[in-house]
Amino acid sequence: MKGRQSKKERGAGTRRKRLLREWFSLQSRSFPWRFYTSAWTVLLAEMLLLRTRADVVARFIPAIVERFPTSTAMAEASKQDVEDSLRPLGLRWRARRLHDMAQVIVASYGGVVPKAYDDLISLPGVGPYVASATHSALTGSGVLLTDANTVRVAKRVAGLDLEGDVRRTKKIQAAIALLIGGPSMLVDWLAVVDLAATVCVARNPRCEICPIRSLCAYGHRTRVA
Repeated sequence: MKGRQSKKERGAGTRRKRLLREWFSLQSRSFPWRFYTSAWTVLLAEMLLLRTRADVVARFIPAIVERFPTSTAMAEASKQDVEDSLRPLGLRWRARRLHDMAQVIVASYGGVVPKAYDDLISLPGVGPYVASATHSALTGSGVLLTDANTVRVAKRVAGLDLEGDVRRTKKIQAAIALLIGGPSMLVDWLAVVDLAATVCVARNPRCEICPIRSLCAYGHRTRVA
């Protein structure tokens, strides 16, 4: 029985990920940073997106990237210049971290943003989430990304009733693996990010249009007979 259940769950996981990818191919949001190809602009975008709404960052990031197209450009600028550039985003407080980060990249890595997770997380101001997101974007693989939105979707799908900061618990990691994993990990993650922002929102989730409702514990509970 246990073997059959495991096989059934694996099949459900495969179908869930396929449905999410199909939905994402049609409903994905278009943000400038999703088309960035340089490691510096990818890292810069992740730093700006940290605890900041994506639509707000989208309005101002083209000008910031134009002003600081490379780590060297930011490292050679004054902290005041970086602060002034980030003022429209309300992120002047983050300017010092970004400036310090750029200087370390220039001094320690010759101006080339490292791709390895351990190197990324050693940079000033870079925490586990930014390091993981940047590593995944640059390599197409990496560890599971566990921000609050991803955790919310995973808890609903798996039917978990957990409170507090549970991002690194085994139950949450297993629940996220139901949605993200394999060779398309980055696409899976972006699909979950967009699902969390547009469908599986914190309040009044739009279960009626969710592509994986039939494979979601929360969706089953809210289904209208």
